[in-house]
This record gives sequence, C-alpha cells and structure tokens, in this order.
Amino acid sequence: MYIEFIDCVNNYIKNNKDFTIAIDENGKLDNPKYGYIISITPLINIGMDTNQIIEYVFFNRCIKINGRNHKLYIGGWFDKGKLNIDISVISKSKNDAI
Repeated sequence: MYIEFIDCVNNYIKNNKDFTIAIDENGKLDNPKYGYIISITPLINIGMDTNQIIEYVFFNRCIKINGRNHKLYIGGWFDKGKLNIDISVISKSKNDAI
C-alpha cells in the first residue's frame, strides 16, 4: 500500500498536476471533490522533504486539532513551475476552516 501511495504522489508530480490525496487503512485513495483545504504543515515540521511528508501522512493518517480528529492529506500544487507540497486537512465548513 505504501509503495502505491508513493507512486500515486509521484505520478501527480511527474505530470505537473495539482493534487490533494490521502489513503485509508484499506489502501483506497481519497481524492476529495469538495471542502476547504487547510495547510497544517507549520503545526508538524516545515523542514520535511517530499518523502518525509508522504511517509508522515501515510503512517499517521490523522491529527487531533482543538480536540477533534482530522484526516491527513498530502497536497501539491505548482506555482511558476515550482512544486509546493504540504500536509493538510479538509473542512466542509468555511467557518471551521477560517
């Protein structure tokens, strides 16, 4: 499952496609279609490289913030050809996201 997750992330990167994905305990990819994406990388470790971020999201799968569990996602987007990557959570509510 871990190798498939790495391959999926690397495929998005290789094709210069923005992404937000997670993997559940059954190995199923979760690519959310709606919600507000919130970067939490500063809460964890901003010094992680891409492989460390993939590993963190895969093995931890969730984080407790303000007493609530949130599923972890890895997100990547390109800005002027440069890859930006972080760890994020999804909120269905704009107010909660803010």
